[in-house]
Amino acid sequence: MERPSDSQSLKVIKLVQDRPVRRRDALDAARAAEGQRELWLERVSLSPEFFTMLQDWERLTRIRLDVLNSMSSPTAQAIYTFLPSRAIHHTKDNPFAVRLTTLLEQVGADVPSKKSDRKRRFTQHANSIFSQLNGAALVNSALRIDFADTKDGTDYNLLAWVEPPFALRAPAPKQSKVLSIWLESGKTKEEFDKRVKKAQLVSGYAEDLLEQAKVTVDGNHRFFEIACALLGEDRFNAVLAEAKRDTLEGDPGQNPTGRLIYRLTEALKG
Repeated sequence: MERPSDSQSLKVIKLVQDRPVRRRDALDAARAAEGQRELWLERVSLSPEFFTMLQDWERLTRIRLDVLNSMSSPTAQAIYTFLPSRAIHHTKDNPFAVRLTTLLEQVGADVPSKKSDRKRRFTQHANSIFSQLNGAALVNSALRIDFADTKDGTDYNLLAWVEPPFALRAPAPKQSKVLSIWLESGKTKEEFDKRVKKAQLVSGYAEDLLEQAKVTVDGNHRFFEIACALLGEDRFNAVLAEAKRDTLEGDPGQNPTGRLIYRLTEALKG
């Protein structure tokens, strides 16, 4: 299957196996002679060129196809494809701003006549458009949004900017940082050294929890070992179980690795 153009064509599907007609009326020789056919797709594979184009499209637009497909709202999907390229060079202190009326028109959505209803369009329901977009992962970054009154007061602006994802903003702390957290909680260095000395590889059960929570273990092994030794295996596994539950239930905009590191760090303060 190819897409023609003025100068070249792009092969989309690499292999398609065509099978004979299997319609019931194929048993009728007269009707079967009319040239009816079915296309049965078997062992279909995308061409390397098309796959590369999809990867380049993600890189150039900053958006991720998996995140786009995970959004349940068509309006959220449309805005997700619209905002990142405009917000990419903006920060929280200098956000990209667009009136809700303009934004809804831009993505082909209905525009409520009342200002309050336009904002409610974004915030209503537990899995609102706002919750799907705020913190949505991009390529090597995350989308952030907020609302602000327009200068004339007749509408809201949707403010948008891009920042590093949660995991990059909350790397696993080094042992010295963990020690500082431990001491600030009123515990002693002697107890810290005693527990860390006995630190072992996390158990197979903990590894299963980390995998189901979609946590990146590479580069964080030592932190998890130390956290387990300091908290105790039962409490450590309890925190991991919470992370697993959140991931399975779905939590858009949050990075599982960074979220777990934050939770473990908070637990160490207790």
